[in-house]
Amino acid sequence: EEMRFGVHMWNIPGINRTLFHGTLSDLKIEQPGKLPTEKRKPVSPSSVNAKGRLLALVRGNKEATVMFARGNGLGVLKSVDAGESWRPVNKGLTTPDALAVRSIAVHPDDPSLVLRAGGARIGGKLVSGIWKSVNGGDTWKLVTREIEFDGQGPTGIFGETLSFSSHDTNLVVAGSETGGLYLSDDRGDTWRNGGLKGERITCVRFHEKHSGLLVGTCVDSELTTLGLGKPYSPSVTNIGKLYSVKVIKKDGRVIVSAWEGMPAFGIANIAIDSAYSRSLFYFATTRGLYCAYRGGIYQVRSGVISHPEKIEKSGSSFLAASVNASADMVADVLYTAASDSDGRRVRVAPFERSGTSLLYKGGTGYFWDPRWFPLGKGNIDTLTDAGVTSILSDTEEPNIFYICNQNGIFKTIDNGKNYRRVYP
Repeated sequence: EEMRFGVHMWNIPGINRTLFHGTLSDLKIEQPGKLPTEKRKPVSPSSVNAKGRLLALVRGNKEATVMFARGNGLGVLKSVDAGESWRPVNKGLTTPDALAVRSIAVHPDDPSLVLRAGGARIGGKLVSGIWKSVNGGDTWKLVTREIEFDGQGPTGIFGETLSFSSHDTNLVVAGSETGGLYLSDDRGDTWRNGGLKGERITCVRFHEKHSGLLVGTCVDSELTTLGLGKPYSPSVTNIGKLYSVKVIKKDGRVIVSAWEGMPAFGIANIAIDSAYSRSLFYFATTRGLYCAYRGGIYQVRSGVISHPEKIEKSGSSFLAASVNASADMVADVLYTAASDSDGRRVRVAPFERSGTSLLYKGGTGYFWDPRWFPLGKGNIDTLTDAGVTSILSDTEEPNIFYICNQNGIFKTIDNGKNYRRVYP
């Protein structure tokens, strides 16, 4: 049986990579006996992707006054007053595939340009497509039926599979269920395949400062083990991976690099800490929260992934720890929500409440010393075990953020001390 081992650096001595190096010698491996059987707790059935459920929030402009929400059966909702009120923007779209929305993407410079991807099982077959709006969602035009999306399936609770590049604003990518990565060089009008066919793509994300693209995938067995449901079409791999993709603007070539993946593992969402000079990336996964240095955009092998976090017995913070059998470990907790950083701090949430808190705020400092602090409980009982799938932080006010779960959309203006439902 294959085994892997290496040197764990608790603190990296600065950003100069020549200062940290490790070797292994005189290694002895002993089998202590029969290994314990892994036990995974499925999520509550009421928390998964049911019809009529809102799934994610997407920022609609740089000032954070415009937001979009997507759902299974609800289509797309829009707010123009910082989340205080919401209205459907589904004019002319009435079929199940158009209203089971898997992803939304807004152009970084032109907020009137919006893409939505959706799909539903109709007559035993998956029918899906991408629709484009040039007036902020007032009207929509179908641009392709060639890319596979499932807005009713288990991956609907994961991150966005559409993403615009902020460096080449004509470039947008789409992650298909298992058909691979697709690219458009004309703002979504036409599409071409860029590889990764057979992979279960669960989230894609361009970096706002760099030109690289991150692509997360998930193993099908994780979806069924966690009680999320069986996907429509099977993937061809049993390894969950993070890919770094670079698109060469001159000739359109796609260069794909992969970190070595893990079995029984899946990446659900990607958040970016742009405040850090070398860029930290946070990954909500089916086995806890991970962070990575530079994200492999330029040198994949230089990226460092921390171990899943461990809750201290005091309950006051999270600490990075190795994956061992321990009652304190939350390495096997499904995380689906993570928000971008507001100064080296991100907000994260397990899909279902873990311990006494539902949301945590923290991050990794200059010396890679992760700390995760539970946010104030407030009226958090109204959110308990409701399947948090999205967190959206305000770009101007650090104490304002929004969450999306089974019960709707909630807003807090005091950093999680109190939540107010703004939809429905």
